Amino acid sequence: MVPSPRLTDITVPLVSRRRERLQVLQKVQHGVPALVVFLQGLDRILTGAGDWNRWLGTVEAFAAMLVLGAIGRTIGRLRWGTHTPPRQRVHQSQIDWIDILLSLLLFAEVAAHYSETHRWRGPTLVLAVLTLAVGLLHGRLTEFSAKRHALRVTETRISVGGRFFSRFTAVFSEIDRIDITEKSAVIVLRDGRTKALDLLDIRHSNDVTRALNRARTHVAAAAPVGGVATGIQT
Repeated sequence: MVPSPRLTDITVPLVSRRRERLQVLQKVQHGVPALVVFLQGLDRILTGAGDWNRWLGTVEAFAAMLVLGAIGRTIGRLRWGTHTPPRQRVHQSQIDWIDILLSLLLFAEVAAHYSETHRWRGPTLVLAVLTLAVGLLHGRLTEFSAKRHALRVTETRISVGGRFFSRFTAVFSEIDRIDITEKSAVIVLRDGRTKALDLLDIRHSNDVTRALNRARTHVAAAAPVGGVATGIQT
């Protein structure tokens, strides 16, 4: 076998562009109820009797404006802004301001319902608490997801995280070749199994390509004499 250089562990989170767009779309859906609450808040400010109604209307309108602004900022970052490099995503710790502001909006709705009926709206209150918790834990949840959906290359094997906690793992001696093109990468095992990566969908796919090229070195070292261990890169 050909001796190979020592390879330190490489971890590259597989950040899907389609998944990012879907997450933004889910956030955008909150824009319509936020607009409705904003109009309700203005109506409460202008027509409501008593300081309590005016203060409550102010909170509703202000929280709705913040939600709409946060949604617009998220869309702008996805379309025109910069993105966190994949390696930093694994270690990032942040909160989701859209969820935080949505929880404030829900708490305002609970308070408004109580002021009108003197009864607590239980389901909305529970939803507000859960939304607040998700917003505060957003960084840890993102870190967990980034570590699970990642390409890992070690000195002995390669693994790729998939959906529903599935994981494709193979030691280098099991790999026949790794084919890399501009659009995709395919890991082909000697038993015929394959694992394909859509490089057009993965953000920062150049990091994935570099990691797979490093893995090729070990695949070549583990290949039998005269065997084919590398694919053709275009």
